[in-house]
Amino acid sequence: MDSSKFTVIEGNLIIDPLEAGGSFVSAEVTNTRLMGVIGVHILRDRGGDSFHQFFYIDTEEYGLDDYQSFLKMEPADVEKKKIELFGALGGSWNPVTEKEALYLVKRASMINSKQKLTLPEGVSEYRPIIESNIALTLEELAVLWPKMTSPIRSDYELINYFIMRMVACDREGMKRLSGAGPNITPLNVQNPGTLLKNEITKKDHSGGEEEGESTAHAYTCVSLMDLDKVYQLVESEIEVLGTKVTKFRHREPMSISPWEASLILNQPEYLVHAVLGDSKSGSDKLNEFKKLMGSLFSTLTESEYDFGSLFMIFRKNNDHVRKKVYRLDQDTLGVVCLLHSGEIIFAGNELLHIEAIENSIMAASMLEGIGIKTSGRYKFPEPVLVRFIDSDFDRFSDFLEYIQGLQDR
Repeated sequence: MDSSKFTVIEGNLIIDPLEAGGSFVSAEVTNTRLMGVIGVHILRDRGGDSFHQFFYIDTEEYGLDDYQSFLKMEPADVEKKKIELFGALGGSWNPVTEKEALYLVKRASMINSKQKLTLPEGVSEYRPIIESNIALTLEELAVLWPKMTSPIRSDYELINYFIMRMVACDREGMKRLSGAGPNITPLNVQNPGTLLKNEITKKDHSGGEEEGESTAHAYTCVSLMDLDKVYQLVESEIEVLGTKVTKFRHREPMSISPWEASLILNQPEYLVHAVLGDSKSGSDKLNEFKKLMGSLFSTLTESEYDFGSLFMIFRKNNDHVRKKVYRLDQDTLGVVCLLHSGEIIFAGNELLHIEAIENSIMAASMLEGIGIKTSGRYKFPEPVLVRFIDSDFDRFSDFLEYIQGLQDR
C-alpha cells in the first residue's frame, strides 16, 4: 500500500510510535455501546506499511474479549475483516481520535484485570496501551459517547436500552439514558445479567410519542432476565421525557424455573429442508455453497460442527430494540445449516425472513451452477433445529423421521 495515502495527525504523542507499532493514522469505533459490545479499529503506519489493530470489547463482563492485527492489508480485505469480526453487532462505524480509541482499549483491559480474565493473544502489540495512563475528562467522555452509540429514536428504544443496561449492571449506560435522580430505583442486580425479553405497555392516561419531547410518557414493563442461569420476571413502571428516563419503579422480582422461562420465550420455528444437487462432488459443492453464503450476506457468522457448518445471519442494525416487545434473539434473521451429507436446513422464527433467505440463496445458486432442491417445508410449535444440533444424528432427514415417529405415538 502506498504510504502517501496516509495522513499522520499532528500533535503531542500519546504513545511512542515505536512501542505502539507505528505512527497513528486513524481510528474508528462501532456505535453499539448500548448493546454492551463495541469494536475498535486502529490504523497505524509502520514504515510505509499499514498496520491494523482490531479490538473486540465487552463493556460489561469480559473487557478485551478478542484482538487481531494485520500488516499490509488492502482496503477490501479490511472491510471483509470488519464484517467477519463485528458484523454481528448490528452497528456502523464512526471515526474517533487516537486518545478516545486508546482510552476504550485501556478501560476494557481494566475489566480483565478486575475479573482476573486472561488478555487476548498478541498482548505485546497493545501492551503500551494498557500500561498507559490514558484517561478522559467528563467533557471528553460526553463527546465520545454519541460516537459509539446510535441516536435514540423512540420511547420503546429508550426503555429497552435502559432496562438492558440496568440488567447488565452498566452504571454509565444507565446514567447516560436517565441521569441521576430520586425517581430512579434500579434493580438489585449484583452481577451482569441478560435481558431476554421486555414487553412494554403504554399507560392509558399518558401521552403518545407523537406529542413531542416536551410531553412525559408513562409505561409499564414486564421483563424476563437471565442472571447467570437464574431466571427472574419483574414488573416495573417507567416514565420518559424526550430521550431520558425520568422515573423507574419496580416490584419485587419473581424467580421462575428454566422451563417457565422457555415457555415465555417459546416461538414457532419455520424450517425448510433442501439438498445440494450432484452437479459437483463431495467437498467441492460444500465449499462452493460456503463461498456463496459469504458473498450473499454481509452479517454472517460461521461455526463448525461434527455434522457440518452452521451459518447465523444477523440484522444489519439493532432496530429490533425499537419494538414494543423486545427479544434478545431477534437480532438474528435466520439460520442456515449445511451438513456433510449435502443437506441444507433454513430455520427461523419469522416466515418472511426465512423465505427471503431461501429465495436469495436459490437465485444465486442457479447463477453459480449449484443445484439445490427443496424437499420439505415445516412449521414446528417450538425450536427443532437446536434439538438436532444437540443430537447424535448426522442426517437431518433421519432426525425428521425420528421426531415424526415420536409425534405419531
